[in-house]
Amino acid sequence: MDNEEKMKLYKLRILRSFRWQKDIIIPLSKELGISSQEFEDILMNHLDMSSLNSLHSTYESSIPEVIMNKLEVDLKLFWYVDILELISKEEASDLKVQLSIKILDGYDYNKALEEGKQLILEMIR
Repeated sequence: MDNEEKMKLYKLRILRSFRWQKDIIIPLSKELGISSQEFEDILMNHLDMSSLNSLHSTYESSIPEVIMNKLEVDLKLFWYVDILELISKEEASDLKVQLSIKILDGYDYNKALEEGKQLILEMIR
């Protein structure tokens, strides 16, 4: 087995690990409408070993930011902050952080969203 074949095998072992499959490969391949195998091939062609080794930890560290971005959209904070100017950027940021912490601790996203709507209403009254 030459070095290139070994490298491919090492990459496949990483990509086929349970956490990679659950957190990255399966969700993103479904999102793109392609097979898991095709998405694995794409990653193998574009990422080196260093990137593969660090990508899952990067994914995990991005989760709070993803939740805050989703809250930004779902709570329509853009309207209240930038368009209507009823809420300050700091208040919106504090709200997103507060709700994100609850969600990361296992609180249901939809319940947190409803709480967020109520808190927005309290802020603008």
